[in-house]
Amino acid sequence: MGTPIINSDSVPSELYQTSAWKYKGEGNANIILTYIGELDDFKSTVIRLRKSEEKEKEDSLKINNQTDSGVSSNKEDEHQDDSMQTSSVNPQAFTVSYIQGVIAPLIGAEYTSESKLLQITPAFLQALSRSIFSHRTPDRVHKNIDFTQRYAILSPDYTKFRSNNKQQESPINAISIEIKPKWAFIPTSTNIAASNLVKRETCRYCMHQYYKHKKTQKHIIIDKQRTTIVTDYCPLDLFSLKKDRLRRAIGALISTPMNNFKLFVDGSSVDLAKITENLITLLTATILKEHNLFSRLKHLQKTLDELDIEGIMKLLSSQTSSSSSYTRLFVAEPSLEEWRTAALRYLERTERRTDGGTLQSSNSYDNSGSSIEKQPIDEAEIKQRILEFLLSTTFKDCSIIFTFQKTSLAELSTNNDNDITFFPEQVKYISIPFSPNIKKHNSGNNSNQEHHQYYKYKTVILDLDPKSILKLDYYYDLDVKIVRNFLEYAEKELGVEDDDNGEPNNNSHVFLGANKRKCFE
Repeated sequence: MGTPIINSDSVPSELYQTSAWKYKGEGNANIILTYIGELDDFKSTVIRLRKSEEKEKEDSLKINNQTDSGVSSNKEDEHQDDSMQTSSVNPQAFTVSYIQGVIAPLIGAEYTSESKLLQITPAFLQALSRSIFSHRTPDRVHKNIDFTQRYAILSPDYTKFRSNNKQQESPINAISIEIKPKWAFIPTSTNIAASNLVKRETCRYCMHQYYKHKKTQKHIIIDKQRTTIVTDYCPLDLFSLKKDRLRRAIGALISTPMNNFKLFVDGSSVDLAKITENLITLLTATILKEHNLFSRLKHLQKTLDELDIEGIMKLLSSQTSSSSSYTRLFVAEPSLEEWRTAALRYLERTERRTDGGTLQSSNSYDNSGSSIEKQPIDEAEIKQRILEFLLSTTFKDCSIIFTFQKTSLAELSTNNDNDITFFPEQVKYISIPFSPNIKKHNSGNNSNQEHHQYYKYKTVILDLDPKSILKLDYYYDLDVKIVRNFLEYAEKELGVEDDDNGEPNNNSHVFLGANKRKCFE
């Protein structure tokens, strides 16, 4: 699958002026800039720039030179990044092709972003770095823009709607909500050790919060008491698709958003205090309308992670005495073709297609997580299970953006949103009831009449980069720390002693008592 590239000689020079770009935000791996220039074709677009990666001494995996998807190899593109293809294949080209050719067939092309590659120069990147430096937060500036990258990823700004009027900026009052839903399920794998059975009873996200707060020591003052911040958000509420639990999840995200809930108005981040009850109702109704997306995301997370990270490490240990035998199974990061093959094999094993082409779960899928010790598995299957686990991790870390704009009943019959050169919009419509509670001097039958407000909206899933096999040890170590910390917390809070073997007591009443409430799907 070829990756569309916009060559610098075909783009007006204004696109390469730093004044045309405004800092929008960043994560650990990328910086996002939004276009504020005068070129109509690029209005309501963003570029994503890779950040420099701090080299880790323990990463000893040697990456071979290789090419993929028609992109030529170049030594200048070699770059170590634990969430990107670490080879001479251009990382941005690889990511775009990975999302289009691997992720889209799994989750649905309508929910994945459409992107192009924009050629850039080191001089332009250095100028951008200087121009945005004052807008970056202190905890992010230790990683700069990677000046060696040759391409930026150009995508629509999903926090805005594009205007059909070429002389007009994007319409005002576009409201966008970004959610990181996180883990949607409780594992059932039989590969989970007896000492870790808490994983089969308690939400992973909820347990992780206790570990994070132990590390950061973040506190707030409530009723003059110094209290550790622990969010009430549980992803299982969100993925339940039950209205009351959905509203509870949204309320918890608003109260303690962490990095999992953001609000934008006309593309700019705003304080969550501006969220209204109407907006909560709208978001709840939209998630319920998009129930197939959330059900699909939960299914992918769970079935791609059938063995649990403990099972993955058992597979690796069965090959050699070291759990890091992936350095022998993978002499390089997986190629695009390997990712595609893994996704196809997964679909063949777990899915069937209806006559209409809609993916559905097969009832014959065995999600029992058969014990590794009971069945021999060859290297090809081990590689398959590793890639499936990494795909699951991508879906656990993704973000979902909903963008809304008020519209009228008349506009529902028209759809002119696709008259755009670069990125057509897939717009849907929804209406929610509301009561204006208009007080009138003369009481009439219309005072409590229910009205409907119509909105157009769009939905996209972002943060779908491939995960590196170099992260397997990290994922396992983190899993161990999260479980151990949660059990230690249970012992401390409830005064429960270790069991006879000196291990934290793993009885259900211990860890359920330690948690705020019982997690359930």
